[in-house]
Order: sequence, then C-alpha cells, then structure tokens
Amino acid sequence: RSRGPRGADDELPMARRAALAVLLAGFCADALRLAVDLSLPARRPLRSSSSARSSRPLARHDVRTVPLFARGRLLDELASLENEGAAKASDAADVADTTTTAKPASLALEPETVFFEGPPSWTELVIPAISVLTVIGIIPFSAALARQVWVRYKITSRRISVQSGIGGNDVTEIIYPDITDVKYVYRSGGAVGDMVITLKDGSKLEMRHVPEFRDIYKYILDKISPAAREASFPMNDA
Repeated sequence: RSRGPRGADDELPMARRAALAVLLAGFCADALRLAVDLSLPARRPLRSSSSARSSRPLARHDVRTVPLFARGRLLDELASLENEGAAKASDAADVADTTTTAKPASLALEPETVFFEGPPSWTELVIPAISVLTVIGIIPFSAALARQVWVRYKITSRRISVQSGIGGNDVTEIIYPDITDVKYVYRSGGAVGDMVITLKDGSKLEMRHVPEFRDIYKYILDKISPAAREASFPMNDA
C-alpha cells in the first residue's frame, strides 16, 4: 500500500522516539555500570573480552605477589619474635642456673660432728663402792655399775642423744632448737656435773655425772638459741 505524505510525517516522530529510548537505555546502563565500579573499587570494569584477557595476568600477578610480600614480612616478624623469645629463655636459664647453684651452697648442711660420746663419769662409783662395806650399799653400787655399762651420752653438732635402760635399749634424742633452758649442778668438786635440759613442750632431760662437764656445757650453750642461752645458767669458771 502507498501512504501519503501525512503517514510519513507520523512515522518520523516514532523513529525519533525509538532512537531516544535506545540512547536513554544505553545511558542508564552506563550509569549503572559506573555505580557498580565505584562501589567495588578492587574490581576493574571489563569492557571487552580483549581487555579482560589482558587484565587476567595482572590480576594473577597481583594475587600472587601481594600475599608473598605479606608472608615475608610476617615471617620476619615471627623470626624476630622467636629470637627475642630465645634470648629471654637463655637469660631465664642463666638466672635459674645461678639460683640453683646458689641454693645448694646456702642450704647445704654441715656434716654432723661428734663432740663427745661415752658413759657417765666413773666418779659416781666412789661413794657406792665405799657403801658396799655395808649390806645396804650393794644396791647403789650395782645401779651405778649398770649405768656405767648401759648409759651412753652423745653430744654432736646437731643433737644430744642419751642411751639408757636395761641393756641400753632406750634412746632419747633432742635437737638444739627445741631447748628453752639448761641448768646444772657441779659434782666431785666441779670435775663433773648434773645437767637438766628443758624443752619447748615442757619435758625435761636429766644427764647425771656428765664427764668433761665444763667443755660440754659450753658447747651446748653455743648451739642453743640466744633466748635459751639467756634463760640458762651461765658457766662459772671459778
């Protein structure tokens, strides 16, 4: 069919509108793509297949090299931290070695030494032996003789030990820190003496006819505490 001039005039505005619509759609698409690119700055706009291909090696290079640099810095930091930790550990080991070597020296106990060990003084047999002339004196003499056989005094640098009883089966030991005071009485003109030692729990230990009494008593006074020494009888050398 043939159209007149009026139909051609009507189709011309329709073509313009279609072209305008296409341009508007393209403008909207470009604006939307630009907005997406701005919201994701790490991503690059792929405008064509050729540009995408050319950008892939760069993206691979970026993805591979950046973590390697970060990994290198992290390994360096870890190495420095390990070196610092090793230095601190070595310092702590040196300090521990010095403390462990110093402790045995300070806490080492001196070996126990025996100052005196023996029976009571034989002078306790003098009076019982004289009394043997009477019937009554036999019993005291027998007791004194048994003491010479069964009783043993032992004075060391750590303790005082007294062995007594039938057959010497009873053993009593005390240490110097438990002593609160020491008192004595001279026998046989001061050559021997009787000693009474009081302990912290209130119990008492009696040592009769102790030989070498002055030396033993002074030795015990040197071993007890200052408070116990103050409460004890002083040694009278006269």
